[in-house]
Amino acid sequence: MVILGVLAATNSLARGFAPPGFPFGALTFYAIPMIEMVAFATLIYFAFRARFSPAAHKRLILIATILLLFPAVDRIRAMNAAKPFFTSIFVYVFLLILMTYDFWSLGKVHRATIWASAFVVVMTQIGVPIGRTPVWHEFAGWMRTFSGS
Repeated sequence: MVILGVLAATNSLARGFAPPGFPFGALTFYAIPMIEMVAFATLIYFAFRARFSPAAHKRLILIATILLLFPAVDRIRAMNAAKPFFTSIFVYVFLLILMTYDFWSLGKVHRATIWASAFVVVMTQIGVPIGRTPVWHEFAGWMRTFSGS
């Protein structure tokens, strides 16, 4: 998943792709899928480490899967035309549903749910600020030339 995600993101960078209405260009947009791939890999790594703790493992795998909803929801035309934060709010609702389930079934929110949800929120919100930095533009420009374009 991570390898194909990085390859797809690099291919879109080589083509100069940024979604319609994205104001900062392809170099900045490249940070979003790359950071999401790092976040996904991190969650899967910790899920692998927690494989002998079924409660933590299943929550980490579920939250990693929820993270994959961001690109899918972004592709829905009706949501693309809406306000920019609609996708984030829509996906964060799934995290709230998991927290509600935890509270209902355990009487508290599981520690893995709290930490992984906070991690997802932070990682999905730092994409554009990181993507706008000169260091990121240098890296993305290097990746663009590295990709053969």
